[in-house]
Amino acid sequence: MADEPTGNLDEDTGQQIIELLFAGHQKRGTTLVLVTHDQSLAARCGRTVRLRSGHIVRRIMSIAALAPVRGNRWLPLQYALRELRGGLRGFYVFIACIALGSMAIAGVGSLAASLADGLARQGRVILGGDLAFTLIQREATPPELAFLNGQGKVSSAATMRAMARTPDGKATLVELKAVDSAYPLFGKVKLEPARPLADALAQRDGAFGAAADPVLLARLGVKPGARLTIGNAPIEIRAALGNEPDKLAGGIGFGPRLLVSEDALRATGLIQPGSLVRWLYRLRLPQSDANDAALKAVTTQAREQLPEAGWDVRNPTNASPQLERNVERFTQFLTIVGLTALLVGGVGVGNAVKSHLDRKREVIATMKALGASGRRVFAVYLTQVLLLALIGGVLGAVLGAVLPYAIAWTFGAIIPLPFIPAMHPAELGLAVVYALLTALAFALWPLGRAHDGPGGRVVPRRASPPSRAGRVKSTSRSLPRRCWLWQPSQYCSLTTGAWRSSTSRSQRWCSSPCASSPAY
Repeated sequence: MADEPTGNLDEDTGQQIIELLFAGHQKRGTTLVLVTHDQSLAARCGRTVRLRSGHIVRRIMSIAALAPVRGNRWLPLQYALRELRGGLRGFYVFIACIALGSMAIAGVGSLAASLADGLARQGRVILGGDLAFTLIQREATPPELAFLNGQGKVSSAATMRAMARTPDGKATLVELKAVDSAYPLFGKVKLEPARPLADALAQRDGAFGAAADPVLLARLGVKPGARLTIGNAPIEIRAALGNEPDKLAGGIGFGPRLLVSEDALRATGLIQPGSLVRWLYRLRLPQSDANDAALKAVTTQAREQLPEAGWDVRNPTNASPQLERNVERFTQFLTIVGLTALLVGGVGVGNAVKSHLDRKREVIATMKALGASGRRVFAVYLTQVLLLALIGGVLGAVLGAVLPYAIAWTFGAIIPLPFIPAMHPAELGLAVVYALLTALAFALWPLGRAHDGPGGRVVPRRASPPSRAGRVKSTSRSLPRRCWLWQPSQYCSLTTGAWRSSTSRSQRWCSSPCASSPAY
């Protein structure tokens, strides 16, 4: 603000001062208010208000007002950072709401991605081979077995449900699994007490051996060494089944696992026409051919050479479709929960922004009175809201990234899934984007009020009109409390990006003292 800046200067010095003022205005993108009798100086301003006897007689907008001011691009960011220098007081609820929602989304996404990575890395172990060929209610024919044996090493297994009975009459449903001597092709079966799998399943002392799930032992109240009857075959439990590498490929079972040999299954007499037996043939290709192209080629040959086989062929990328579907549904559910939490937190975001703008009404009024447009005010505070939302979103994303590691450290020993925690930038970035969009959606309404409200209405009505009229002196200390907010926009030449006229209240308060002042 400059009142007759060249009045007491010689022409050369005055010109230097004027150039300095306009250069600073162009460099910093600020509003320059000049009071002058120099017509040539007034012509350089974007808007000119002419006074005569204390009254506005003419308003002029020059072509310069339509030209963009250089350096204005980063002004909203500069103003937003200046206001945040005082700290984050009043924004703790805002940041907490955004951080919690962002943490939920980032944590769920990272958890699902870690599970997907674990399934992908352990695909061959879960599948039990490079390729798995499944038949229902029938075994593979000799030509089909010949084709599979010609491609690599083959291991066969059969699964079905059966009733296991103890000598004292207890019975329970079991998931019976019969395997051959080549099982498993990938991974390792863990028995308790430790012993070779072939020795545990061998026929000895008039009974076939078996390895039982600890749940089965607890359900029947027996220990290793106890005998069961399945169909027509006597079964002796010789070990507890600690780890079954391809367990996840079978999906959800209706009973505990009982692992036996193929000879034991045939001895039960349960394999009859129409029995619900699932036969699985796992194929392990030579090490040099174990790549995606080789897997695809073998699958194509199997379907072309044996079109009547009707088998289901799976590879490591879809080792357990049912498990993958369950993980996907679980992820979708938790993502909806996270979005709901973020939206509920958005209510707190809207209230926090409204309270902040209420505290800044005097600042907004000052900016508008000095020529700032509603668009500029909106941009400043929108930038501030997005900066705070970015802080909350990044904080939540960091907490969400730690969540898979915390779960693995706490529950890794009891989770029956190939869970491999890792950083997933895409999921974390998506959580931050959701946080920014939520903050933007719930902040638009209070920001719109600040955009549309004129300066005279934004200022709180705590001030009362001056008790007596008097001359306005040239020093800012003697100006009326609110008068200075509107005087420049009424009585001065402006170089600014916007124009907003005074309210009737401001005219009533200021017309007498301002009009009587020679300085204005």
